[in-house]
Amino acid sequence: MSYSRIVCLVKMFFLFFYRNILCFGMLRSKIFRVLAGTVMVGLVALVAVVMTLFFHNVDSSLQQTSIVLDTYCCSVIMLTFVVFVFMKVLFMKKGIFLNITQQMPVTRRELNISMLIYEVVITISAIVILSTSMSVAVLIDSGMKLFTRVICNIVFTSITAYFILEFLFVLQHLYDFLDWIRSKIFFFYAPWPHYFTMYT
Repeated sequence: MSYSRIVCLVKMFFLFFYRNILCFGMLRSKIFRVLAGTVMVGLVALVAVVMTLFFHNVDSSLQQTSIVLDTYCCSVIMLTFVVFVFMKVLFMKKGIFLNITQQMPVTRRELNISMLIYEVVITISAIVILSTSMSVAVLIDSGMKLFTRVICNIVFTSITAYFILEFLFVLQHLYDFLDWIRSKIFFFYAPWPHYFTMYT
């Protein structure tokens, strides 16, 4: 296994994501991308301010803020599921791209590892961006006391949820493969008695 080939594949996957998502439609315009980025940053800042004011107005204690942060784990799991499905659908619609990667001088293991790294990085990046408002509000309200809790509840929860979903996804493929083998066995062996009965 070559780590340099894995790095090259990961870079190629990110280039694929950039060209198919970040340069799709109106996003091809640099002015529109800057405008969309500015709007996104503004929304994140606005939501962070609103949540910070909420924590201050209710005069929440450290324990209450921790409970809110723990409850937010459910949202992190849901967002991870949405991003996971989006990534799988994206690659399914771009099957030609995956066929091209299979023709490259890389092993199946290198291809799987590079795709796993790419999907995990994209998923964590999306979850961190979507959770920025909550993280900033919690850290402003409680200081750095809950910094470790924020990392665990957002980043580690997202990684754990992703690997569970990936494991279930692989199990589904394994089940489909076993079902395909069973159908082939039934096709080759089940019709023969009926075939001989017809001509005897």
